[in-house]
Amino acid sequence: MVVWLEVILRPGQSGQAGIDCLGPQISGVQGSATESSVTFSFTTDEPGTTVVTYGSSTPPATVVSDDSLTTQHTITVDGMTPCTRIYFHVGSADALGNVGVDTNGGNFYTVETAGWGSFLTETFDSDPGWAIENGGFPTTGWAFGQPTGQGQDSYGAPDPTSGSTGDNVYGVNLLGDAPASTGTNELKLTTPVIDLSAATSARLRFRRWLGVEQDYYDHARIRLSTDGGASWQTVWENGDDTIDDAAWVEQIVELPQAVGSSEVQIRWTYGSSDSLWNYCGWNIDDVVVEGAMPCDSIPLFIDGFETGDCGGWGSAIGEN
Repeated sequence: MVVWLEVILRPGQSGQAGIDCLGPQISGVQGSATESSVTFSFTTDEPGTTVVTYGSSTPPATVVSDDSLTTQHTITVDGMTPCTRIYFHVGSADALGNVGVDTNGGNFYTVETAGWGSFLTETFDSDPGWAIENGGFPTTGWAFGQPTGQGQDSYGAPDPTSGSTGDNVYGVNLLGDAPASTGTNELKLTTPVIDLSAATSARLRFRRWLGVEQDYYDHARIRLSTDGGASWQTVWENGDDTIDDAAWVEQIVELPQAVGSSEVQIRWTYGSSDSLWNYCGWNIDDVVVEGAMPCDSIPLFIDGFETGDCGGWGSAIGEN
């Protein structure tokens, strides 16, 4: 900021001179957060550096800065903890080193990171009874159980011999390769309805062991419904390259279309397929649907003591 002074040059003459002795004036201070990051922003009336001091207690003490001169200031800090209140204040120095600081009157500004939780978690330790539609392939389509490591048919790796964790999986033909010549049939595995009405972001994360020829010949897809199965959209499919997993691989599929819906279902499909070069098809394990949500929407553990339902607890009895 420039301060104008009246200067007397000689008797009967005067003029004005500008002296920049004040730091940038700060306005529009804001903080916005996801579950793992916070973006700080503010505006100054002249170009200046960007300095943010933040922390989870007062007074905040961690400093991040950017020495470039600008009037529109933004800094993003990653690695934050979900459901944490962050206190912060901001500052800026102009080209002459004059500093402006805004601490919100000494009260500091605040922003809270979002929560993060799981809406569906399935390890397949036991059969969850998901819906299976195998069409004309009742014995070589989707099934629950322990894969047997068979298949290969001269092309690709065989099935695994167990799940990624534990013994069981959902897989297409646990006794060998996926079926050939499925025609227009899609072999389908579908989750129950998942409530994502509290979600502000969503993704599917699971472990896969997949063998499928390029999509000119065979097809593996993941489909999403946000209306309880009335309609479906494809959120992932195999492409021009053959997929030939020979080990368990983590796959993550972002599901922005599902945010806010209480009637979400996810479906893995295999088919159509041609008559040649059969691969092992889908094997899936450790399925999680997770995402950001308001902190007050995260379910808490219920001990069951008041109701007598203590099914969430285990017990061990022994001698000391």
